[in-house]
Amino acid sequence: MANNSQLSPECAKSLSELEKEYQLNWALSESDDVMAEMHSGLDRIQLIVKELSVFFESNQTQFQQVEFYSQIMDSVMINLELDGTNLSLIEFEKGERFELHCAPALLEHSIYCLIKNALESTGRMRKAIKINTKVEDQTLSIDIFDCGEGIADKLVHRVFDPFYTTKASEKHVGLGLTIASNIIKSHGGELIIKSTIGKGTRATINLPLI
Repeated sequence: MANNSQLSPECAKSLSELEKEYQLNWALSESDDVMAEMHSGLDRIQLIVKELSVFFESNQTQFQQVEFYSQIMDSVMINLELDGTNLSLIEFEKGERFELHCAPALLEHSIYCLIKNALESTGRMRKAIKINTKVEDQTLSIDIFDCGEGIADKLVHRVFDPFYTTKASEKHVGLGLTIASNIIKSHGGELIIKSTIGKGTRATINLPLI
């Protein structure tokens, strides 16, 4: 604000009255906090748009027959590596080739989210996670194990709630598991989360192959 001593008595009086009426000094002192909140809100919107971008292109939702390991898992691993993930932390071996009917980009996105979750759950421990796949009775099961901190029983049911997250980082908006679960349901499958505090979490995708 201007120095009142540099103004005429009439102007100084008018300015002082305006400051009191509109709380200008308070507004200026709070402006940095307000701007920081606005930037944080914009960053959050950007993250939400990024999470939902997989649905924006119509070809992403087209179902087709694909080979699971070469067309789904290889793409997932490439995207993880492009994001800076250390693939040596992922224990995974391919089994016998098989095909399934799916929307490839959507299924890839679901598996990618679950693997990222598992890796992040180990935090600074940087422990390896394990992925097992098996086909039995025309059902594909994908198990993703981590040795992270685990989730309390009373909170496990909330992990699929939109915008719910146990992560403190502003890089997470709590949509990953919600989207992954809905994608898997759209394929006629289910996503099951089981967790034990101090031992880790297992995420299981069950998908019909018919």
